[in-house]
Amino acid sequence: MCAYCDKGFLRRTDLKVHESYHTEIKNYICKVCEKSFHTPYTLKTHMRTHTGEKPYKCPHCPKAFNQNYDMLRHIRRHTGERFKCDKCDESFIHAYLLNSHLKAVHNVEAQFRTRGVNKVSVKNIEMHSVPSEVIKQKD
Repeated sequence: MCAYCDKGFLRRTDLKVHESYHTEIKNYICKVCEKSFHTPYTLKTHMRTHTGEKPYKCPHCPKAFNQNYDMLRHIRRHTGERFKCDKCDESFIHAYLLNSHLKAVHNVEAQFRTRGVNKVSVKNIEMHSVPSEVIKQKD
């Protein structure tokens, strides 16, 4: 259980990474630009900005991306997949637009976190779109 926000985790390593976001501890430092990161994965992803590596290829067109999230967001342009408001018939291509709509029109707090410190991920969206799928560890 997180000491800062009571969020539960199944693995201790996931808990430690999560807690580092509260404390701003960033032990993984880029050797090129000295920017620091919370996890080795985020450092590895960042390194692609220096190397130009784009391992995530769109299956519908020649575009490639350095982050899986960016590719998945791009694929929605091909598939037409959208974020549907559960309060009305509106739908949106980006989660942040759905968040804005929910707050402005329905006076509801955001269902999905937006990019920045609180990042959107396809995994988080899938997990949190159906409340029964959210797993919380009990001590």
